[in-house]
Amino acid sequence: MDKSQELREVLLRYLDADLERIIFSNPRTRESYLKLTVRPLLLRGALAFQTEEFTEKQAFQKNQNAEKTAEYLLGELENRYRNAEIASLHGIVNILISKKGTVTIKEKKVGVKRAENRTVSVAAGDVQKAGKQMSAKSHADVKENSLEKSGQSQSSHENGKM
Repeated sequence: MDKSQELREVLLRYLDADLERIIFSNPRTRESYLKLTVRPLLLRGALAFQTEEFTEKQAFQKNQNAEKTAEYLLGELENRYRNAEIASLHGIVNILISKKGTVTIKEKKVGVKRAENRTVSVAAGDVQKAGKQMSAKSHADVKENSLEKSGQSQSSHENGKM
């Protein structure tokens, strides 16, 4: 299997609702865009992908379906960019293209356990990604639990008695 076909299969495998982001960077020339990002979105109830290309001062967006996005990204990777990173609930893929054109694909698949940890939780009116932020109540709980483990009570710690 040639590398172009392999790249196409990798892109199509990860272009689904579980995609977090795709980032293309390290342009071959400075005249082109500096970076390209892709993210999934629901457009009129259907899954679409928004590609966003960045210059120094501007960003250009376009929305496409998975097949057109894969073809577009394949062309961009072959002609404009040297690095790509795909982050999804299925895993992380790094695609590197050398100056001589050698393509290296490094894929780290993520197990079901990690996918379960990437849930969105609603607590006290806050919508947050698990592991990214904790509400004030959670911070107090963590502080209280750590003080209990060290043998101090919350009140003696607050009063300065240790």
